[in-house]
Amino acid sequence: MTKYILHGGYMGRENDQNKMFFSEVTKDLKNGDKVLVVGFARNSEEYDKILERDKVNVLNSSNGKNLEVLWADENNFMDQVKDSGAIIIEGGDTLQLFTVLKKFPDFLNFLDGKTIAGSSAGAYVLSKYYYSNSADKIFEGLGAVPIRILCHYEGNEDAIKIMNKYPSEFELVVLKDHEHKIVKK
Repeated sequence: MTKYILHGGYMGRENDQNKMFFSEVTKDLKNGDKVLVVGFARNSEEYDKILERDKVNVLNSSNGKNLEVLWADENNFMDQVKDSGAIIIEGGDTLQLFTVLKKFPDFLNFLDGKTIAGSSAGAYVLSKYYYSNSADKIFEGLGAVPIRILCHYEGNEDAIKIMNKYPSEFELVVLKDHEHKIVKK
């Protein structure tokens, strides 16, 4: 079974909701497992800071498990995905993230049995449909999780109305910053 953890955004902020999120990421991992941090939605100047932040959050929530936290590299990405027990897909620029992930058409085929966490743009790429706050419209994700999603929700009822025009056979997931939802399939 694959566990998807969809996060509404700003998982780097220190609060109880984000601690619960990282606890979910590490809950099913075993000693020695690898956690891959996918930062393709971010600028390269941020990589070291984000990796260090996520490493601290993962290890603090691991209940003493010996876990290895790695940064995704486009050159070995599919090998890293195959070797990881959990994958955290960072938020940031959704289009930038899609551009890189589309270079790996088999990516979704290697997620079975893993814990996959996506925050904001990371949740968007995993979904079937998502609402972009910046573009004020709906886009299609990779479809790993059959949902419609809206992250960074702050009471924007117009966004909900737009999302409700899309296929209702897909659950609508609305997440505020720091909130998460678990989907197992």
